[in-house]
Amino acid sequence: MTFETTQRDDHHELVDQVDPGPWMDLLLQILEHAVRLVEAQTAIKQAMEELEAAGIYPAVPTPFWDRDPNGQPRYMKLSFPRGALDNGRKIYIGCRESKITEAKQKIARTQRFEALGEERTRLERFLRMTRADLDRVARQVGSYRVPDDLGLDLAGGQASAGPKEWIRTRPRVGYEL
Repeated sequence: MTFETTQRDDHHELVDQVDPGPWMDLLLQILEHAVRLVEAQTAIKQAMEELEAAGIYPAVPTPFWDRDPNGQPRYMKLSFPRGALDNGRKIYIGCRESKITEAKQKIARTQRFEALGEERTRLERFLRMTRADLDRVARQVGSYRVPDDLGLDLAGGQASAGPKEWIRTRPRVGYEL
């Protein structure tokens, strides 16, 4: 931003001349980052759907073992938090290696699903707040009008809809960017 002093009727006033280049660069950077965030949101949703299709538990269980008289692990069981299962808190897995491996893989998928769900919630909250901030900026920019009596042809002779009109006329569907 550069400032220059001009003299008009023996009064000095400060005239702010704004270079539009950095503003446009900033807007493009914001848009590019917003697109990446929406792509991340889509990728998280897709990964969660794939994990769910592969099979997950309703909550992350805690594995524990029934032990034989010598103290060696024998039968694997899974304990779930209260309310996670309709018919109790435990699932019997058994001692077959294939069932134990399958249960461990399902636990890992469930943990990954939960972590992705938390990240998705944080990202959606951030996008909602960002959307509200962008709406506020668009209203602020759209509220400024250059007076018609200055005799300036700002839109090439055509009236253009500014951000304020855009906000009023665009469809509001959820919080998608």
